[in-house]
Amino acid sequence: MASERLDAWYIREVEKDGAKESFWNRIGSAWINRDGSINVKLFLTPPNGEIHLRKPKPKQVQASEPEQGPAVDFGAESP
Repeated sequence: MASERLDAWYIREVEKDGAKESFWNRIGSAWINRDGSINVKLFLTPPNGEIHLRKPKPKQVQASEPEQGPAVDFGAESP
């Protein structure tokens, strides 16, 4: 059974011209384990310490989007 993945977000709220704006920045991923515990891997620590976990939205591929090329492993040694 695959564990459920969640996206980790940092939500920065700013006030501009009297109106509040929210900026969502994806900062990592989390996985729910079989026992209900959660593993979190972050590539950024939010300055306020608050992390919002949310199920990822399904990707919608549009016909005009180019296909993604092959994955590149930057950690692999050159031949």
